[in-house]
Amino acid sequence: MFQSKMIDITMQQIFVFLKAAEYENFSKVASELHMTQPTVSRNISAMETTLGLILFIRSKQRVRIAIVQACYLVCNLQDSRS
Repeated sequence: MFQSKMIDITMQQIFVFLKAAEYENFSKVASELHMTQPTVSRNISAMETTLGLILFIRSKQRVRIAIVQACYLVCNLQDSRS
């Protein structure tokens, strides 16, 4: 079931996810990737919807990665490359 959903996730969404995990701030990610902040949010939201997971816990000043669910995603990304 999980692998069939991976088809709907783009490389851009994965890259945005990784940068958001690094910076913990969607505005910084947007600046780094030359995108708007709403575009970053849409990429993350689309991934969360596709996977049925919450990847980030959002607050006004920053986002924090939802560790357990995000680790599940990363592990499955690695498994799909094998």
